[in-house]
Amino acid sequence: MRARLVPSRGGAVVFVGALGVVLAFVLASESARVPMRTPLVPRVARGEPITIPLEGRESRRGSRLFRLTLSLTDPVALARHEELWLFLSSSTTRRRLVGAELRVRGAECALTASGRDDLRQDQPTVFVRSPACSNPGDLAAGAALDLTVEVKGDGALSLLGSKPLMGAEPGKVQVPPFGARPAVLDVRGHFVWYPETAPRVVLLNHMWRISPDLGWLAGLVCAGVGLALAGCLVFPTRPLAALAPPSGAAILRAGAGAALLAGSLALLHAVLAPPLSGPDEPYHLLGFAELTQDPALAKDTVVWMGETHLWRIRQQPAERFRSIDVGAPYVVEDDQLRPTEVAMRSALLARLWAAVGPPLRGKPAPRVLLALRLLNTFIFALAVGVATAFAVATVPEPFPQWLTFTFLFVPSLPFFAMHVSETALLCSIYVLLGTGLAVMFLDGPRAHWAGLPVGLATGLMLAGGRSPWPLAVIVAAALLGRVMLGSSALPAPRRGAFVFWAGFALGAAAFYSLLNDDYVRMVRVHARFVPASLRPASEWLLGHGAALLGIVAGAGLLEAASRPWRDAVGERMARSTRGLARRAGPALAVLVLVSLAASLFIDYPQLIREPPHPLTAPERVAAVLGSMATMFRLSQPDFLLASSFWVGFGWLDTMPKPPFQALVVALVAIAVVALFAHVGWRQQVRRFLWLLILGVGSVASLVLYTLTTQGLPMALGGRYLVGWYVCVLGVIGTALTLAHSSPQAGRPESEATSGTGRAALLLVVAGSIHVYCLCFVLQRYF
Repeated sequence: MRARLVPSRGGAVVFVGALGVVLAFVLASESARVPMRTPLVPRVARGEPITIPLEGRESRRGSRLFRLTLSLTDPVALARHEELWLFLSSSTTRRRLVGAELRVRGAECALTASGRDDLRQDQPTVFVRSPACSNPGDLAAGAALDLTVEVKGDGALSLLGSKPLMGAEPGKVQVPPFGARPAVLDVRGHFVWYPETAPRVVLLNHMWRISPDLGWLAGLVCAGVGLALAGCLVFPTRPLAALAPPSGAAILRAGAGAALLAGSLALLHAVLAPPLSGPDEPYHLLGFAELTQDPALAKDTVVWMGETHLWRIRQQPAERFRSIDVGAPYVVEDDQLRPTEVAMRSALLARLWAAVGPPLRGKPAPRVLLALRLLNTFIFALAVGVATAFAVATVPEPFPQWLTFTFLFVPSLPFFAMHVSETALLCSIYVLLGTGLAVMFLDGPRAHWAGLPVGLATGLMLAGGRSPWPLAVIVAAALLGRVMLGSSALPAPRRGAFVFWAGFALGAAAFYSLLNDDYVRMVRVHARFVPASLRPASEWLLGHGAALLGIVAGAGLLEAASRPWRDAVGERMARSTRGLARRAGPALAVLVLVSLAASLFIDYPQLIREPPHPLTAPERVAAVLGSMATMFRLSQPDFLLASSFWVGFGWLDTMPKPPFQALVVALVAIAVVALFAHVGWRQQVRRFLWLLILGVGSVASLVLYTLTTQGLPMALGGRYLVGWYVCVLGVIGTALTLAHSSPQAGRPESEATSGTGRAALLLVVAGSIHVYCLCFVLQRYF
């Protein structure tokens, strides 16, 4: 049977085109109006803070009117600025500001402030200047300003100010002496003006500094949208389980479609995420320059950091790149400004960068960064395509082509996968590992072919950096599960065992072929953070690669020899294990739903970002496990363990609001509920046992992550946990491959579950999520 293409080709094209139009509209729209503040009193001239009470009385409308006379000492500043920000303080909470006015006595000039619901002293009251205030010649120094404030609610109202320092320049707005107040007081606040805005695409192009013409940027954005269109048209949506064995055309079409979709997302992030906005990206670019011995690139990178205003914008969500920043570099002293030790951090990345270094030598920093981002984009697309093709070839479920689609539901994954660091390469490896574990969990008759991708991903990730090493525990759990459970339906168990374990050994051997002296030295240095009981074994394996063959051979022999024992135990416990799966599956599904609902009323555990005192290892492990046990929550997301992964764009300063993260987590929770219910109601004992084995492995891996980062708490979160999340999501994503409803009476399964609705839903949800995130990133920086 031939796999049909997207059922509504025109509908897919229209929808993706509409998303492209939305993205183009945000790119072409004017940048944010960013306030430029001139303090009324410079910080060095501020004296003791003070609250200045206003005189209040009841109004005819039931509100309270407060008044105070101020003095204008700098009329030129008032005329040149569009707004005046003052800070009001109320003695009671939840007080509503009806409105306020600041009028120059004897003149037409007035500044007005609109109302707001909550009058708090940490938020300024914004007074907008009228056109009559634009001529400084009409204003006199020392002119009186009559302040009138109308509020709802009882209690006193004050204006924040400070006592002038002896000999300091007077504030631009002051409170003159009156009655029991014999001294002049400075008023706290700012004169504010707004620089000219510009289309976001223009500012982004200035940041990239590749060409004054916008053609290159527009072309790559159109290419990203075009890849998404092509992916929708190529990707098969009809059930593929009927293709037994699957045809080469179906495998190729699924892999190509998934690669096009993943490449589209990563390409759009590579172009639209501002340069150097990836975490530590400029320092990794300096590391590339050092590795390839290109000092000119290093110098240009430092200059470029100033031109992009990186030091001002990063980790300050209120800051933007503005039109006045073009051609005006912002440079500060940076104690972190040094190249990363690429060969020590990642043996795999060092080899890749050494290979691509010569063609990029002599190129300016922006072109090198873009080239490296595009290279990472290609590798990520290739990894997703290969993983999808492998899933179609080995998974016997109706919709194996959707297995890797769960990864594309993670908003931040394409961003992590394209930015310049070893994390990008690891993301692609994690996709391969997560898919291999998912194939093992699905436990089909061709699951033994998972040995090669799991082994290859394990070898590559261990050579790719130190952050993935705790994932070896999950891999070890999967290998133990293979020995314990063997193959589910294989007429030749010995052949299956040989294929799996030989494939794993062959793939894992990549680790030893990639090692270099610098990386081995780094691993041994950081081994001191590993629990003492694990150090001898890891140290022994590090220097005895040949021993891997013996261990793998022994595991294969044990799997093959223990089949009679497994069959006997399985027959004896079949009834009880089916009952356990039948009860536990729905119970776990209900537990996830309860966790979601309870999060709206109960405060869930959090891993505190900056605890008042250093946490001991047991305290930190308890906090991590408590937070992850309640990961399915609709409120109060954990910043380190959750937000920095799901929506952690940039330097942990670019995150959509918690409701968006709650939406993403809810979608994943729905998949978990569907998976648990499916396993339980259909009494799939082996899959239930695989869930237990992989669940124990993931918990143990999380504990090891916690223990090995005890000396560096910030290393537990965000991009460092990508591998753990992708492995977990790989198993969760198997819910998309299953047929959750029985075929209707009298109709074949392939017709009853056409895949049309599933394809439409996944396209709408995933497309909307990523376009929203791309627009959010653009609005964050411009």
